[in-house]
Amino acid sequence: MIKVFACELPNQRSWQQLKDLSKFISKEKQEAAIKFKKVDDAYRTVMCQLLLQAVLYKEYQIPKNLNISYTPFGKPFLQNQSDVYFNLSHSGNWCVCAVNGERVGIDVEKAEEIPRDLLHIVLSNDEMEEYCELESRFFEKWTLKESYLKAIGTGLSTSLESVEIYPCIDGMYHVFHQQEKFLPGECKLYQLCTDYKLSVCSLGNQSRFDQQIHKYTFEEILQCQ
Repeated sequence: MIKVFACELPNQRSWQQLKDLSKFISKEKQEAAIKFKKVDDAYRTVMCQLLLQAVLYKEYQIPKNLNISYTPFGKPFLQNQSDVYFNLSHSGNWCVCAVNGERVGIDVEKAEEIPRDLLHIVLSNDEMEEYCELESRFFEKWTLKESYLKAIGTGLSTSLESVEIYPCIDGMYHVFHQQEKFLPGECKLYQLCTDYKLSVCSLGNQSRFDQQIHKYTFEEILQCQ
């Protein structure tokens, strides 16, 4: 079953606290975090890693010293753990993680004012024609499409507009590539909280999605490190 986990960033954030938190993550992630100029950006990088470690340790009994590798497109995976797949995303105050027994992708976006320069990147020509009706669902489409690209492992090297979405029932969607270069997938749209859209995608033929998001508090995350 595909499970979804989320953690909200702490209200008080400082570079000093971030430095203390960073001792729990790999040197590679520490180096990535300190490159950011804004503390919130660095926090999201660190908290995603802490959330992943907490989830894999508490829910799947995987040791906290994770041995993570990356595909040529930058998708992370666990070495020597062929039955556990994961994916991470963050936006605004939230970090999220999806875990599954097959390839999985997750994307979360804070639904703010729609960036006009992204319309032609996210929406296909047919969707652009219907844009007036789609405006309220722009971020839903964005997360559904990006979760699929993360599931197939190409990320944004494959264009979002090349992904087609068809709604089913209960927040479920069929999703596939227009030129059929990749396997089709199944997506589920979740309600994280007000002003956030979250989608999860699996490439399994008969994927089972958990109906709820499992939320970890900041304190619970620290207790698992």
